[in-house]
Amino acid sequence: MAFSPFARNIRQSLAPGAMAAAAFAAVIFAGTLALWLPGASRAGLSFLEAFFTATSAVCVTGLTVVDTATAFTPLGHAILLALMEAGGLGIMTIAAFGFWSIGRRLPFSHQAALDDALYQRGVGGQMPRITRRIVTLALSIQAAGAAAMFPFLLSAHGAAGDGRGPLFAAWSAVFHTVSAFCNAGFSLYPDGLAWAGFPGGVAAVMVPLALLGGLGHMALHEFREIGRRLRRGLPPRAHGIHWLSLHTRVVLWVTLGLTAGGGALLWALTAGRGGASAGDAWFLASAGRTSGFSALPMDSLPLAAALLLTGLMFVGGSPGSCAGGIKTTSLAIWFGRLWASLRSEHEVAIAGYAIPPELVWKSGMIVGLATIWNLAGVFLLSVTESAPLSSIWVEQVSAFATAGLTMGITADLSFSGKIWIMLSMFVGRVGPLTILFWVAHTHPKKYRLPLGRVMVG
Repeated sequence: MAFSPFARNIRQSLAPGAMAAAAFAAVIFAGTLALWLPGASRAGLSFLEAFFTATSAVCVTGLTVVDTATAFTPLGHAILLALMEAGGLGIMTIAAFGFWSIGRRLPFSHQAALDDALYQRGVGGQMPRITRRIVTLALSIQAAGAAAMFPFLLSAHGAAGDGRGPLFAAWSAVFHTVSAFCNAGFSLYPDGLAWAGFPGGVAAVMVPLALLGGLGHMALHEFREIGRRLRRGLPPRAHGIHWLSLHTRVVLWVTLGLTAGGGALLWALTAGRGGASAGDAWFLASAGRTSGFSALPMDSLPLAAALLLTGLMFVGGSPGSCAGGIKTTSLAIWFGRLWASLRSEHEVAIAGYAIPPELVWKSGMIVGLATIWNLAGVFLLSVTESAPLSSIWVEQVSAFATAGLTMGITADLSFSGKIWIMLSMFVGRVGPLTILFWVAHTHPKKYRLPLGRVMVG
């Protein structure tokens, strides 16, 4: 009891972003201990292997130093599923849902962390209701996805004659649904989606699951509200003349552009160099950008296709989603700022709306910090690893963007390389919000420095 005032002061002094990062770190540590248990793996894991896997699962990345399908027991796979769900929905979201489900009030500091990480719009007293609806909707989508996958997997295992019956097919459907929706990229099959018996119907279900998981919880909440208004016979236009808010419209536009345009370019770059079909290219541009699933061997891609894919991964998903990257809205605002600068305009406008200066500043910070971090990571890994530069580049961007695609060098990374990739996964999942909060809450100077002139351009 003597330390309670001190602990309370520490909690109150934590920034919301730092609190969310601490929550993710705590779950990663607990997951590491759970995966380190003898019953979680078949031949035993080293502490670093368990630590790396837990970090990848909580940060919903999918990079692994051991084969997920063969290294873990059913208990280990269940632990991975729980870690993916916690990382995908968000630690603060699950904690808030638990508090409000038992009728308790979430501390204000935790509410600030949740609003900063998930809503970013000051929902105030609506937060408990919206959070419950978001969690319910996410679990409902996953349940529907598992139900849709089950018959395909049951038929595939029956045709393969591998002795795996309905129970394993059901478990595989649940595991891959959670992995796809949470953009985690883990699979129960040694070759992932490249398994010879993997049914195309499952891949067709996983693409919309990965896209929905990458749209962001607030966008999904808006879709739910539109459906609810339509069922009640109310007009769906809850945002003036539009059905959807500007945020959700930007998310949809950028996601559609990246998926359609990226898929077309990947098909053009891979056609004739491995025989990739248009479906494979589209799947890689959509699911590979967020969840890390791919039906194509990464090491078979031409260099131009691999570089294009790292660009898609760098953007990633949308704010408040399970995906990483700089986010679709940051890309839209960054290009809006560039266009406004070229036209000598002071306001950054998107779809006829002026974007607040603080959002323009934040998007520039996110893009700048992400670029610096990844360039530094490529340099460090090129010093510590002997892999080709293209493989290092894919590995670094994939870790930061929590995409999980790799050229096959993850297991061969040195000790320092694995530590850096783990740090990149963590920073990519929770870092930008923490950094921005720290920067935004610095005390402004009460004096002005003299102007200085330097040549540019």
